[in-house]
Amino acid sequence: MHTTLRHTLALLLFCASLAPAHGALPPDSAYLAGIERMIDSLERQQQLDALTRQCEARMLHDEMGMGREMYVPLLRGLVLTATNKDFNDRAPRIPSSGSNAADYAPALSPLAATYALKALGVEGRSTTRRLLTATAFSLALEVGITQGLKHSVGERRPDGSNNHSFPSGHTALAYLSATILHREYGHISPWVSIGGYSTATLTEWLRLRHHRHYVNDLLMGSGIGVASANFGYFLSDQLFGTDAINPPRLTHADLRRHNQFLNGASTLSLMTGSEFGGRTIGQDELDVLIDGFDGNLRLKTSSTYSAGVEYSHAIDAHWAADLALRLSSSLVKPDISGTTNTLASSLQGTHLQQWHLNVAAKYNTPLLPSTKVSMRLMAGDRFTQETTLRNDGNGEAAARLPAQHALELGAGMGCDMLDGRKYVVGFTFDYLHAFSSLLPDRYTVNTYWRVYL
Repeated sequence: MHTTLRHTLALLLFCASLAPAHGALPPDSAYLAGIERMIDSLERQQQLDALTRQCEARMLHDEMGMGREMYVPLLRGLVLTATNKDFNDRAPRIPSSGSNAADYAPALSPLAATYALKALGVEGRSTTRRLLTATAFSLALEVGITQGLKHSVGERRPDGSNNHSFPSGHTALAYLSATILHREYGHISPWVSIGGYSTATLTEWLRLRHHRHYVNDLLMGSGIGVASANFGYFLSDQLFGTDAINPPRLTHADLRRHNQFLNGASTLSLMTGSEFGGRTIGQDELDVLIDGFDGNLRLKTSSTYSAGVEYSHAIDAHWAADLALRLSSSLVKPDISGTTNTLASSLQGTHLQQWHLNVAAKYNTPLLPSTKVSMRLMAGDRFTQETTLRNDGNGEAAARLPAQHALELGAGMGCDMLDGRKYVVGFTFDYLHAFSSLLPDRYTVNTYWRVYL
């Protein structure tokens, strides 16, 4: 069109020059320069339109893709399933607390929100037929996979109620639900996606806190839920193609977010993860409350589930200061090896919770146009909540791990990836050392959803 446009304007000028002038002066150089600028402007607009169409075609391609959010939770779940087997099989039981039915409320709320928005006429990414079909495929996959694994693996629940602990069906349903909300309405605002995944994170924490699952069950459940939802959309798109998709449009917010990604901007993140290392708590850390106890009581902890929020304040394109608050939870069982004391063998398991408040100096640099890597140094406080072990028979308090604060230092590295669906996803790997004899060295792997402020 460039050549055609120039020829058309030249022809108009030539025709104008043949018309009777009636005393008018011929076009001067300023007039001709204005025509040339108009041609250049139209050409630039045409190039911009072509680039916009290319970006929107790429966004549509990404919309029909499988996504990449499920791989890290699935990998972590598989690793923990292999490494936590000894703890999961260990007696004793950990009495349940809480309601299975009540835990379905946060798990299903993002899916309910999706259909409520659809009923109110808010345009999502899908037509009604795509949404219904993708939901049906997703639920069928999630139920089939989780129930198949529950009955084939046969892992006993922490509370000993049955052998259907692995993987967590509640967590799989919660992340399926959050992913459908994210895919339908995350383009309106990244906070929609953060809200959905926050309720899924709450479901994970409740299932662990209620002693219904081990940490590996939760991580496998979250990965299965996200994968089922994405694969459900993939199958739906094989049936309907792009006709059932309300096409993505490139907006100023998309361009602004990419500029923020490259040049640095403050962010708020929701993060979930797991901790490894230091799984034995010696008797010298415990206050034994039973008179005449002469056993060698120690505690064994599972790998840890953690969740929290992080604010990152950008200083320039490379440097930022982070402030993070994180809650880590693990299951705890008494280790009675080396003793025949009947009181020790009758103890129940429980859970251990620690709060981490950390500040960090972070340096990051682009690796690819949509990928950055980072390194950081951290310092902060770790608060361990008081934990009580009770007698399985009468519920009497038998041993107590006192509450304590400890200075925590660490270092880590991370990777940010600009997601086509309105936010940044990524992961971090950190080493933390607490100046305490209680679980002093920990390694954490976190995944997160990050929003630019």
